[in-house]
Amino acid sequence: MMKRQAGFTLIELVVVIVILGILGVAATAKFQDLAGEARASAIQGVAGEIASASAINYAKIASGTAAGTNGTVQLNAANVCTAGILGGLVQGSGVLGASPNRYAVSGTGDCATAGAGGTVTCTLTDNADNTYTTNVSVICTN
Repeated sequence: MMKRQAGFTLIELVVVIVILGILGVAATAKFQDLAGEARASAIQGVAGEIASASAINYAKIASGTAAGTNGTVQLNAANVCTAGILGGLVQGSGVLGASPNRYAVSGTGDCATAGAGGTVTCTLTDNADNTYTTNVSVICTN
């Protein structure tokens, strides 16, 4: 009487390994750009934080809070698009104005011309590779 063998044949094992290899390549291609998407989302988040903070800052100063008290920052310079000025609106180490700077701020936002309640646009750049940038609107306080 012949003994019946159990298990996979060599061909079946090779086919499974090939299929797993193809799936692995497809998955690797999908996950390679996750770092880029994360950086793009992070810079959008910082831009949102600056925009929200400048709105709160404007509301506090417009209601009579003196600039420089209770976390307010006077935004009335000829160029507010600097880390030294906008860094006061952002909480967190290494975001703006700290070392190492994660993001650079640039632009020629002139609050002296825009006046109180006017907006200027600044550009944020991710310092990791200078590929990811976004614009942020800042409300002037004058």
